[in-house]
Amino acid sequence: MSSTSIFIVSILLAATVSLSTSALISKRATTSTITYAQFLGLQIGWTRNQTTQYLNNNAGLVQSEFAFGGIDILTVQYTNPTPYGSLTLLLTNNQLTTKIQAGLNQNQYPISRQQFDAISMGMTTAQVTTLVGSAGQISSQSTNSTITVGYNGNTNAYSTVQITFTQGIVTGKLEVLL
Repeated sequence: MSSTSIFIVSILLAATVSLSTSALISKRATTSTITYAQFLGLQIGWTRNQTTQYLNNNAGLVQSEFAFGGIDILTVQYTNPTPYGSLTLLLTNNQLTTKIQAGLNQNQYPISRQQFDAISMGMTTAQVTTLVGSAGQISSQSTNSTITVGYNGNTNAYSTVQITFTQGIVTGKLEVLL
């Protein structure tokens, strides 16, 4: 993944985490509820029409649109008012390149400080799952087989942990204190 792509994904992930705590944004409900199962079913590479059809003909809310150097980037958000959850899609040249969710899966996936500290760059998905005791929940997925998995920190009720895997190998880890 290029540094520009990583930068864009990082900004979108930060914006999604930020938006998940905003009462004003949560009032912008879409016409139907988006589920975690639907998030998982979205396929990288689908067109805007395919994603809209898959999401029960829900077009979502266009957050941004950019065009430069023959590249068109469209960001679309879907929100659930209760319980609050959001789905953000990034489409590049009319193909889904990144999907990010926050709050669509209400399950808890605890991780301790010791487990977080024991995760190191280069570990496999299976090694992390064995260490933590669960696979966590997918927070984002993008091209180049990059997946970010979320866990809930169990030592601080307001922390969340994100582990990034590229082609099944840990390439990043982050703890966010809310």
